Amino acid sequence: MVAESLTLLLGSPLFDIHQGSRPYFAIPVGEVPLARKVLASAPNPLEREAGLAAEYRALVETLLAGQMPFRVLNPDAGTPAMARWLAERGCARLDFDYPGTGYWVRYPRDLFVLLEPVATLLVNPGLFRIDATERRGYRILHSPWGEGGRVLLSGDCLLVGADPQQPQLPDAPLLDALRERGMRIAAIPQGLFQDLAPAAQSPALFGDAHIDRVASLLRDRAGAAHLLLSAGYRSGPASAPWSAQRSLDEVRRACAPLEIEVHQPRSRFPYGASVVQLPDGRVLGNAGDTEVNGLLAQLVGTRGLLLTPRPLRHYPLFARAGLHCLVTESPVPLIAPLGSG
Repeated sequence: MVAESLTLLLGSPLFDIHQGSRPYFAIPVGEVPLARKVLASAPNPLEREAGLAAEYRALVETLLAGQMPFRVLNPDAGTPAMARWLAERGCARLDFDYPGTGYWVRYPRDLFVLLEPVATLLVNPGLFRIDATERRGYRILHSPWGEGGRVLLSGDCLLVGADPQQPQLPDAPLLDALRERGMRIAAIPQGLFQDLAPAAQSPALFGDAHIDRVASLLRDRAGAAHLLLSAGYRSGPASAPWSAQRSLDEVRRACAPLEIEVHQPRSRFPYGASVVQLPDGRVLGNAGDTEVNGLLAQLVGTRGLLLTPRPLRHYPLFARAGLHCLVTESPVPLIAPLGSG
C-alpha cells in the first residue's frame, strides 16, 4: 500500500466557467502579452470549456503515466461523462461535503496546507472548519495561511506573500509559533496583476495574494532550495510599481536568510512559473516550455521531469489557476489510507 503522505489530491473536473458578460482575468503584469494570445485562440465560452477539459485530461493522464498515486476531489461535481472517464482509468476519489456552489473543489490547494515537518494541517477558515485540534498525530489550526495559494512550501521552508504596503502580516502569531517548532519562514512581496481590458484602456493594477501564480519553491537533487519566479513578475504599490529589477532584488533579499536561490526563466505560457514538486522529488510541469524546463532539468535531472503533453494555457486565463492550484498533497489528517475503503 502506498503511504498516504506520498499521494496527491487533484481538483474536481469542473469546466463550466460562468464569468458573466464581462469576464474577469488576473494576469501578472509582465504576462499580459502571453494571455492575450490565449484569449484570441478561445474567443467563446464553448472553446474555453473545451480547452479546460482537454488540459484536465492531459494532467490526469500525466499523473497516471508517471505512476504518481492521487485521488480526485469530488469527481461527481463535474459531468457524468467525466466522472465515468476518471472511474474507467481507475482514479481513486475523495468526497468532501461542501456548501453553496462548491466551485472551490476545483482548487484543493486553497483548502489547506499540510506542514509535514511540524505535523500540522493549516485549514482555510473561509471555506470550512474542523471541530478538532488534532487528528492522526497532526495538529489542526485554522488560519488565512491555510489558503494554499498564499504560500509556497518545500520541506521546512515556507514562503508567504506580503503586501508591500502593509507592514504587518496576517496571523503573525501563527507564523512565529511555526518558527518556534522548526519551520523556516520568509515573506516575499506579492505580485502585481491586471485584468485584461481593451488595448486602448489602461487598466488599474492590483496586488494578488496568491504567490503560487507567479512562483514555485522546490529542491534540487542535492536538497538545496530554489525559487522559480515568473519573468513577468512585478511588485510594489499598485499606484507606483517597482521596476523589474527592484522586484527581483526584493525577492532575493527576502529569500537569502533561508538560502533559497532565485531564478527567473522566461515562460511561453501564463502562470508558467507554477510547477509542482511531487513527493518523490520529480517536478510536474508543462511540455513545450523550453527555458523553464531547461532550468528544471538542471535542478532535478531530465528524468526528474513529469511534463503534461498539453500545456496548461486555458486554466491560467479562464480559471485563474496554475498547476499547483489543481494539484496538492493529500490531507493526511482528514482521510483514511488508500485501500482502506
